[in-house]
Amino acid sequence: MSLLESDVPVRAAVIVNAPLSVAQNVENWEHTLGLHFQWDEASRLAALRYDVDRQAGKIAERQPQPALLLLQGEADKSLGLEPARRAYARLRSTYARRGQAALVQLKVVPRLGHQFGPDAKTSPSAPPSDATELAALIEQWFQKFLTPAQTRASIKA
Repeated sequence: MSLLESDVPVRAAVIVNAPLSVAQNVENWEHTLGLHFQWDEASRLAALRYDVDRQAGKIAERQPQPALLLLQGEADKSLGLEPARRAYARLRSTYARRGQAALVQLKVVPRLGHQFGPDAKTSPSAPPSDATELAALIEQWFQKFLTPAQTRASIKA
């Protein structure tokens, strides 16, 4: 939502295993809980506010134009790879029309499940990912797109 509805000057962002639309999040919870959500016109319109694929143009028009790294776990059974690939393709083509395709990247992280970090619950089918590798990808992205002064300011915020 900060990329879609705020005036915060985001220069770089990393999105890790995040639902990229309200609809994707609802589908995930329906599957997890075994429930069915009844969409109506109001809920459909509200859901469009947060849909990275459909709102790619709005994100690309931001000033400054944010550098976006989407990190999606290969073992994320909750969200899967396809929504991240769709959002990436739309963002990349939108940025490319502005001559800025290099500002958007998608990296699929092997072994990374939906939950990660020291307290993550894992199963044998989704072993814990290398947290050091994930941290290095994030650090490299911010080092590439933020000046040292900007990096220090964002860490304090």
